[in-house]
Amino acid sequence: LCMTRKETDSMNGEKRLLLYHLDNRALKAAIIRNGMTQEQLAEMIGLTPNSISRKINGKNEFTLGEAQKIKEALSLSSEEVSSIFFAKRVDN
Repeated sequence: LCMTRKETDSMNGEKRLLLYHLDNRALKAAIIRNGMTQEQLAEMIGLTPNSISRKINGKNEFTLGEAQKIKEALSLSSEEVSSIFFAKRVDN
């Protein structure tokens, strides 16, 4: 699963579809770095353990609101949030 967004190409002004993938390894590392389990993070942000597992493993997408809650729960910087939730850009 991935998030999509249209962006203007700075070279020719054309719109193109960009895909952003969750970097689940970086998210798992951030959880561990904060001394938490996925289950503890799920409880902090109002998800079930099954739901957060499915989202971390790419079966479902995180909402922007959930990403914000994760940012706060894990004390992530804006740069960390970008690298975790908007990683591996692919052009179509």
